[in-house]
Amino acid sequence: MYPVTINNNRSTNAYEREERNMKRLVKTILIAVIGYAVGYGLTAIFGDAGTHMAFVTGMFCAGFPFGWLFLAKHIGDITITGGLIGILFFIFKFSVCVFLGWIILPIELVLSIYETIQELTHSNVTA
Repeated sequence: MYPVTINNNRSTNAYEREERNMKRLVKTILIAVIGYAVGYGLTAIFGDAGTHMAFVTGMFCAGFPFGWLFLAKHIGDITITGGLIGILFFIFKFSVCVFLGWIILPIELVLSIYETIQELTHSNVTA
């Protein structure tokens, strides 16, 4: 067999990156799970637990925070207050966030998992 040496000289920067990636992954999963539970629970209150509607509502609520963050980051915080126009704008923004979240959540999960695996397999063991 090949001799194995352990390289303990990894910079703290690599550890910080690994820790940051792991925190990002855990945060993404927690937000998605909590959002799904809230959406499923809201549907269950109205007696539709265990149906397709409960699953869809859970997915809408799981993706909503990611859509909201995406809009806030790329478009900015646009707020219209007052009256019917403000309410309609909020409903429009909420709908866009929900549908963007459906797209962004899987991408965010895959990227987080990929970066975490890449960082963990960036081995400190050399042969």
